[in-house]
Amino acid sequence: MGAELIHLVKSTGDVEFLKSDDAGKAAVRASELEALTTPLAVASQHGVAETANTDILAADITPTNTPCLFRIMVMLDTAGVFSAMLKSGGATKTLKLNAGAALIASAAYMFDILMHSGDTVNFQTSVSGNVTLRAQELVGAMQ
Repeated sequence: MGAELIHLVKSTGDVEFLKSDDAGKAAVRASELEALTTPLAVASQHGVAETANTDILAADITPTNTPCLFRIMVMLDTAGVFSAMLKSGGATKTLKLNAGAALIASAAYMFDILMHSGDTVNFQTSVSGNVTLRAQELVGAMQ
């Protein structure tokens, strides 16, 4: 297993760090590395009225860097079961989050969903009511 080298480079008064493998290949500027480790906002809604057992988002969300995690923060104004509708290869699986137990009304919950190439996801609740939802894509370095 090769070692990673960190190179300190000074150019035009700025200091940059480059990361590469032990053979000096694949140098990455720190600014590029930061872009790869910054969470990507993939969905956001605040207190939007939703219908029971209907996709919450207008379109499924798709990861841009796989494999990754989608970190989901959700709050339901009405207690109910929150599910992720994971789609892959034409098949949809319902992932009942929180072990299928109803979320407490007006309480915030966080969930992580593993995403792979070809996956998409949307969300549903078992009850109609207002939903606040945030989703971020976390790439490997953030997990």
